Amino acid sequence: GVAFVQDAEGAGVAVVRQGSVSTVDPVQPATCIALTSPAPNTTALIDPHLPLDTQQLEVVARVEDESNVERVDFLVDGVTWASLDSAPFHAWWTLRPGEHRLSAILIDSAGRRWPSASLTVSVEN
Repeated sequence: GVAFVQDAEGAGVAVVRQGSVSTVDPVQPATCIALTSPAPNTTALIDPHLPLDTQQLEVVARVEDESNVERVDFLVDGVTWASLDSAPFHAWWTLRPGEHRLSAILIDSAGRRWPSASLTVSVEN
């Protein structure tokens, strides 16, 4: 299932679960998880004729071994906005103007965190 929390301004809020906290090495992305959509350096245009909350971009993560996955967290600008505990690992992010860094973190059954490489998306009005 998806756990997605937004504050009043529509920004993602981290989903917190009980358990041990481990650190993530942001320099070395893991090879067991990768974002496959959108493409790196994608530019999305906001249509002024449509409500902003309906304009979304699909974010997809590929996981090499789904049998050991506790969950996959999707992050925008370092903030968790979606958590999925089963495949397929994809979620819809509501566009916000500006340049944004998207990434995912695989949390395995032992609680270890495996970060994907990040990619940049530009959203223009």
